Amino acid sequence: MSYSLDAIFKNTSWAISMHTTALNLLQQRAATGQDINRISDDPNRSNYILGFQTDSRSKEVYLKTMEESISILELSSSVVQSIMGELGQARADMASTMSGTTSIQIRQSLAEQIDNALEQLVAFANTDRLGQYLFAGASAEEPAY
Repeated sequence: MSYSLDAIFKNTSWAISMHTTALNLLQQRAATGQDINRISDDPNRSNYILGFQTDSRSKEVYLKTMEESISILELSSSVVQSIMGELGQARADMASTMSGTTSIQIRQSLAEQIDNALEQLVAFANTDRLGQYLFAGASAEEPAY
């Protein structure tokens, strides 16, 4: 069987084209360090990769939400501790004043201290974080007290 020069040329061109395409794919893999650069490289494995990427994004959002929630809880905890400290101080002041006979000036001083403590408690109860009041319940845009 003899081949014509035209058939030999077409077969050689086709082989060179196929090897060039294969070489380009190998060069891409070497340059990126990845087996799959396009979905068409391996559709089955690409599907798994896309699923993993979606799962990773949803977990990142979840972690960010958790971090924000932990930050709010830590702030709320410190505010509650401050409220407890303020109430403890007010109790101690009242107990020390009420233990004996007291003058009107001492009682007025105690009343001022309690009034200041109440104002401080209201300020603690109206603590906000990024425009959201911590203890306001469902209507977090308005102060609690």
